Amino acid sequence: MREAANARVHAATGEGPAARLEEERGALGPVPTPHGGLLPRHVPEASSRPPLSIAGLQHPLALYGALLAAPMAPEAMRCAGRVSGP
Repeated sequence: MREAANARVHAATGEGPAARLEEERGALGPVPTPHGGLLPRHVPEASSRPPLSIAGLQHPLALYGALLAAPMAPEAMRCAGRVSGP
């Protein structure tokens, strides 16, 4: 590779890669360490206010059974398409 690739002259710079590397080596920074795959965990700071309570929207299952067993009002039956009329 040193005899073939580094000996070639670059079309835009007019220099060989080895000569250009030696010229720019002082401006290059260190190679970063490889990423280990782990990121530091962000732990939020404790809040001074109490946490918000979350109220559930589900009713007891017995309520749903009672609703299914109850007779349907005529207005609701019209909306459901079970009864025709005004």
